[in-house]
Amino acid sequence: MAGITGTLVKNTEFAGAYKLVTVTANLSSSSDEIAFAQATHGITTVVAILGCVITGGMDADLMTVKPTIDANQNLVTVASYNATGSASGELDNATIALTVLGSD
Repeated sequence: MAGITGTLVKNTEFAGAYKLVTVTANLSSSSDEIAFAQATHGITTVVAILGCVITGGMDADLMTVKPTIDANQNLVTVASYNATGSASGELDNATIALTVLGSD
């Protein structure tokens, strides 16, 4: 499991403490973690995952991604799978865009 950096793309604030946050990230292993922090993303807690798409590097070794919120709620683990449903082994130029609902 590798920790990767989510680059903030868009941060939309609603009334109250909730925000929509979209980040992009380069995948580096079959199970990567993206940590959300107030200073870089404007949120400290991930409430829900709204979407995650592969934006680059999709091939037979990378067909599907599955994001999940970790128990501490400031980490999202992104698991990647190949065409047969096994963990991805090669992630050349693999990038994703991830949108979450978060709070500060």
